[in-house]
Amino acid sequence: ETFDGSTMKFIPKEGQYIWEDVNEQGYTLTLDSKAINNGNFSDVTISTPEDLTYKFTAKGKVKTIKDKNENTIEIVYTSSNENNIQYVQDGLERKYYFNYETVSYTNSNGSPVSINTLTSIEAKTVENTTIQLGGNDVKVTYEYVMLPNDHIALSKVIYPDGENVQYNYDQTNGYLTEIIDVDGRKLSFNYLGEVPVYLYDNTTSTIITNDVEVDHYPSVVSTEEEVINIDDRIYS
Repeated sequence: ETFDGSTMKFIPKEGQYIWEDVNEQGYTLTLDSKAINNGNFSDVTISTPEDLTYKFTAKGKVKTIKDKNENTIEIVYTSSNENNIQYVQDGLERKYYFNYETVSYTNSNGSPVSINTLTSIEAKTVENTTIQLGGNDVKVTYEYVMLPNDHIALSKVIYPDGENVQYNYDQTNGYLTEIIDVDGRKLSFNYLGEVPVYLYDNTTSTIITNDVEVDHYPSVVSTEEEVINIDDRIYS
């Protein structure tokens, strides 16, 4: 699976060790006997059309990304199960540390739940001192909120300069209802059942429909700025 969420498939090109992507876009996957016989991915390499080379851990997580000039990004994980990133090191040996906090609570069924939440990402130098930009620590902080459906959801992202993005939710069913960016622009979500029927951008006064066809949605859209009357119709 690629970084944009799409899936890339490979087929053998030269025996069992060199594979190419089925769409012939220039991606090459190289295996060795460990991967073939034992499912060990530590010696698997994927090369891209942009001359990037990806290496993986034994469990298949990305370990290094190297460009044609040998600049390397290294990804180090927190534990043997590799569920969380400990830090990412760039080509200048700066490290971006991922900090976590375990949130424990009892759900509505009376069962104990523990969730590992990402609380911040901070940049540090080779000497392990926090990097500053414009007098501010280069650190992004994440805040969460408990929703009525026993879920913990992201509520705010705070950037080094103090600006933030907010995420608001319906307190009945836990659906995301608003995203407010650093400039105060608001994107509102309205639902029909569990399907987002439309999104409303209060900056451009634009209704943005999703790609799911629905039979009906409310004929009046209310925002902080205005009320828009809309004929009932099918949107797809």
